[in-house]
Amino acid sequence: MALTWDDLRARGMPCLRCKWTGPIAGPLSAAGRARVAAAATGHLNIELFLAIRQDTGCGLAEAKGMVQHLVKTPGECHWCGAAIPIAELIDCPECRALNIAL
Repeated sequence: MALTWDDLRARGMPCLRCKWTGPIAGPLSAAGRARVAAAATGHLNIELFLAIRQDTGCGLAEAKGMVQHLVKTPGECHWCGAAIPIAELIDCPECRALNIAL
């Protein structure tokens, strides 16, 4: 089931799989999504964190929370590889990992 950013912030544990309890940066602006996607595709970790932080104004911990849950392949859970619906925020129906699509 797709989530909203309000849903995500309302639950005490953003990721039900890894049990991350820290805040997660987001949402990203359209321009921010493009910068983050380009950095993620190019494996540019420093630029990835910098793009998230500049776009959202978050701290390093919040950026890390987002990076850990980014979908690498659209429609595929970043944790277990199961098929997931395309949505900005979704819990994997198989492993319950939070997936953040770009």
